[in-house]
Amino acid sequence: MGKKKIDVLNKLKEKFVTGAWELNQFDKKLCEQMWDKILGFASYCFNKSHSACYGQIAYWTAYMKANHYTAFMTANLIYEMGNKDKMTQFIQELRSKGYEVLPPDINRSGWEFTPDGSAILYGFGGIKGVGQAAAEHLIEVRNASGPYTSLFDFCERVSSRMVNKRVVDALIRVGAFDQQHTNRRALLESMDKAFDRGNRMAKNREQQQNTLFAMFEQDEQFLADHQSYVDVPDFSEAERLKSEKQLTGYWMSSHPLISYQKPLKPHVTHIAKDLAKHPEGELAIAAVIISKRTIKTKTNKMMAVLTLEDMSGRFEAVLFAGRNNRRGEFEAGAYDRFADDCEEDLVAIFKGKVDDRKRRQRPTPNQAEEGITDPSADGTVEAAEEREELPSLIVSDVIPADLLNERLTKEVVLTLSNGKDITSPLEQTVTLLKENPGHCPLMFQIHTQSEVMVNLSANERWHVHPGKAVIDNLRQIWGPEAVHTVSG
Repeated sequence: MGKKKIDVLNKLKEKFVTGAWELNQFDKKLCEQMWDKILGFASYCFNKSHSACYGQIAYWTAYMKANHYTAFMTANLIYEMGNKDKMTQFIQELRSKGYEVLPPDINRSGWEFTPDGSAILYGFGGIKGVGQAAAEHLIEVRNASGPYTSLFDFCERVSSRMVNKRVVDALIRVGAFDQQHTNRRALLESMDKAFDRGNRMAKNREQQQNTLFAMFEQDEQFLADHQSYVDVPDFSEAERLKSEKQLTGYWMSSHPLISYQKPLKPHVTHIAKDLAKHPEGELAIAAVIISKRTIKTKTNKMMAVLTLEDMSGRFEAVLFAGRNNRRGEFEAGAYDRFADDCEEDLVAIFKGKVDDRKRRQRPTPNQAEEGITDPSADGTVEAAEEREELPSLIVSDVIPADLLNERLTKEVVLTLSNGKDITSPLEQTVTLLKENPGHCPLMFQIHTQSEVMVNLSANERWHVHPGKAVIDNLRQIWGPEAVHTVSG
């Protein structure tokens, strides 16, 4: 009864009614009425005291969320620190509502998440690879002797037995040392040097020894020379975001869409939150792939369901397999064309129509063990919590952001001013066009001294492949304002 297994209970009805009559001479009609009440409870009835407790707790949580939202969400993040999926959902909700989640900070963060005005400061406990003992040690040292001024200062003060290189590596990659030095690659490549110095000084302290060079170690110039970071270029933004997501489950310093906003904007018609209004016609939404799951249908065809996110929220995109048309010819579907390219963290434009159907929810592992294939049929609170209603897009096309130029550009236009020497730029352009032949026409717009604009179309043999590298090279040759693309 407690597991709500109606089919198992139905098998026991005869035994219940017959046993009550034979052993205690209870009236069979009353026993059947009692059995119906038992079935009602098995459908998730509450007694009044239980309902009252649930109602009071619901009121408390609703009040806190409405009136103390930052504190409420901080408490949720702390409670779910071991569940990266839940933490990611909460962080995404906070950011979609305009609340900032601040990256971890070696001088401000605690083990748990903490409110910081209207923002929430990320806790060390949410970072993969940072244990509680290590976090508490570095916090204790910080409280005892003040903020850490650099990676070198940090390694000199904490115990390498409590805070090892793996912990410091994770802290650097999520940005906890960004206030000390913004170049994360330089921090990582200076880590061995910092640990060596820290271990040496710790050993001297333990042995209560002053080395011959102790006086030099306090000299400002000596410290500047021996506590300098390696001079290397920093990670790209994509590399930084990838590390942040691997260690925290989400992007901390930025969002993958931000760097693509300008080129994507002209081709986008809607954002994620628009899907709840069920707009008609084909939509185009720029988003990043959060997760992907592949499903085999009843007809043994494959399909994929993507969880996508833009700056306004999350939604699902469904890629169906192809099928035979009326002539018996196979027509490739979105799954056949795009599934291989649709991997986590891909930024792309997803085109398609809103799915108005209610698809069956996936069963949780516990429900699968109990033979429940449709969680929507299970009325438990636990099942309801597992369901996240996301609007769906039936995908017809996927255009990766890095392939935007070559997929959508219909013409490349070079704007020239009469009177300028264009011999060298033309020679460089001819070389570039020969190395990158393609389908895209090249147009010259020439502004004459008499303020007349002349349009010249290049011969077909000068048609170009409009990839990002080619367009960037043309802009380098002619200047960023002289080259623009026409999309179709």
